[in-house]
Amino acid sequence: MGWFGKSKYEKHEEELANTISSIIKEELDIPQLKQLCKNVIGSFPKDGLVLRDKDGDDVHEFEEPITRNDFLEFIDHYQDLEEIQEKLLLKYLINNGFLDEDDEDYEYISTHDEEDDEDDDEEDEDDEEDEDEKESKTNDSDYMMDSIILKLEKGFEPEKVYDEKELQNLLRSFLQQAFPKAKVEREVSLKQVRDSVDILIDGKYAIEVKIPNSRTELRNLSAQLEEYQEEFPKIIAFILNNEEKDLDDDIEYYTERYKSKLGIDSVVKIGKKRG
Repeated sequence: MGWFGKSKYEKHEEELANTISSIIKEELDIPQLKQLCKNVIGSFPKDGLVLRDKDGDDVHEFEEPITRNDFLEFIDHYQDLEEIQEKLLLKYLINNGFLDEDDEDYEYISTHDEEDDEDDDEEDEDDEEDEDEKESKTNDSDYMMDSIILKLEKGFEPEKVYDEKELQNLLRSFLQQAFPKAKVEREVSLKQVRDSVDILIDGKYAIEVKIPNSRTELRNLSAQLEEYQEEFPKIIAFILNNEEKDLDDDIEYYTERYKSKLGIDSVVKIGKKRG
């Protein structure tokens, strides 16, 4: 399809993608590229790091000194694998002043629905804009949740811990470093029930931590999450899969239930307990 055969939405989307690519390739220096990689991908090129394709085959190994082109290749690689969340990348550039939130292309795709782009009915235009604005605000509010999940999935590697309390402390310390401007609290009391949520970020993003010893504990966690969700709708289940307990299938089953029944995402990490 040629340029003139594209919808307005597709044209703005393509222009925005070109703008983002241009900013990354032409404006960001090495420290800025490194920070982007850490925040959006969860890692960055370093000596000995090997990139692998979708089939698991080695495609490139980085060597010192790490150059600017290495960072660009690293970003391109994860874009090709479709492992970079475009929304996170876009928000990162906006939040760090590399892209103007009033950019014509960004403003257009933030306030228009691709499916309705060809609908020129002026009578419905105001209603559509209102709905698009609501959707845009919802997407913005989900950005922090997406970022927390990505940080935990890509950047947090649990040490051997004695119990859930120690794991909570490690998570709180990690998240405070990952989000230095955020307020990260541990064991915050709930208003409705005599209990507390394990970790709370900026008073609204909650994380409940569990090192399950049995299927029963995973089942009970579902009721716990449902109850906590009434006060903190934005909640994540963080589960340390103690490899000594052989609960892989049970954890997979219940995390899928948390998502399908409650709409709650889970982050699962393999680890061990000590003591």
